[in-house]
Amino acid sequence: MVSCLNINGFSSAGSGDGIHNSKWGHINQLLRTSRTGILIVSEVHLTERRCEELENLFARRMKINFTANPDNPTGKGGVAIVVNKQLTNWKNIQTKEVIPGRALLLRTKWHDDKVITILGIYAPNVSSNDSRESAEFFTALHDFFTVHPEWRPDYMGGDLNFV
Repeated sequence: MVSCLNINGFSSAGSGDGIHNSKWGHINQLLRTSRTGILIVSEVHLTERRCEELENLFARRMKINFTANPDNPTGKGGVAIVVNKQLTNWKNIQTKEVIPGRALLLRTKWHDDKVITILGIYAPNVSSNDSRESAEFFTALHDFFTVHPEWRPDYMGGDLNFV
């Protein structure tokens, strides 16, 4: 099963360092109890160091693939595709960053020899006054898949930010 979740930032208020916070503990529990194989997570605010610490803490269950906001990785945006190591073929994963901090592709073997390509996105917010950034985002996605049709996803999920 593939699922999506927006965690609205790395740590909970008053949770200290954030590594041992309830958000990532909740993700670990969600992977275990719902038998989710792949979870697309929006607004992760990850860095390489944070990702490594989380993967060490949840080493039995999580493989985290992510793209961070290049201007403010710990403060805004970011998409992760978390793979449940107990349910999926996680060792031969391919990833491709489409739009930094906004769109990430993951390709893995799914059932038997079938391959699944998943697109995780965190689209810009659409305000009532200005939808230009959102339009540019979806145009960039379209252009990417026009140039790279071999990466067209079988599944897309995340936060589309349509209100």
